Amino acid sequence: MVKWKFCLKKVLILVAVFAASLSFAGTAKTIKSDPNKALAIEILKKYNSATAVEMQTTKQVTKATLGTTSDAEGVLLYSKNKIHFSTEKPTKTEIIYNKNVWVIEYPDLDFDDQPGRKVTMFDSSKLPLIKTIAELLSSPEKFFTSDTVISVKDDLVSIESEKIKSTSLKKFVVILNKKDKLISSILLTDDLNTDTIFKIQKTNFLKTVSQKKFTYKKIKTDETLKP
Repeated sequence: MVKWKFCLKKVLILVAVFAASLSFAGTAKTIKSDPNKALAIEILKKYNSATAVEMQTTKQVTKATLGTTSDAEGVLLYSKNKIHFSTEKPTKTEIIYNKNVWVIEYPDLDFDDQPGRKVTMFDSSKLPLIKTIAELLSSPEKFFTSDTVISVKDDLVSIESEKIKSTSLKKFVVILNKKDKLISSILLTDDLNTDTIFKIQKTNFLKTVSQKKFTYKKIKTDETLKP
């Protein structure tokens, strides 16, 4: 009799556990992962995993307030949350991001009597364009919030974020190539409705890079400007 009661009690416990599991299964929501989001993060993480990434780019700036558009060919070099961007035409310029931002403008030797470079150092929060690109490549997950819109057309994945946290940026759009698993372009819009787009023509993942590229070294003829 005692043995029968023990078996009955055991059966009742199993029934209760089974019923509870059914109840949980009925109320729990299935969370579906977004394959395009997963692919986007996978592609972006490649850039931070490499020692450095060199991107041949066209930088296009469109100023809505002035109605002007300018283009510059340049090289965007990224390594572990640091950036060096340089252009030769129409003017020679370097931008270094390594916690702070240095903008180095070279003189036009055909028209400028002063041989020195003009150097301006900014707090990175005051010049969010370069900092935001560096943070995208070093920590891509932070850009995927409830407001992020991911759309797909053919082999291109578009990632659009409105109002990047802690910056004055109003819009940030990254276009990825699914087939090549590379960034095709990066668009940033600031609070003055100025669009800056980096169109990437060629990407090289480097095994070595000189860290001097990410360090501003003052020379005697440099002229330091206030931001």
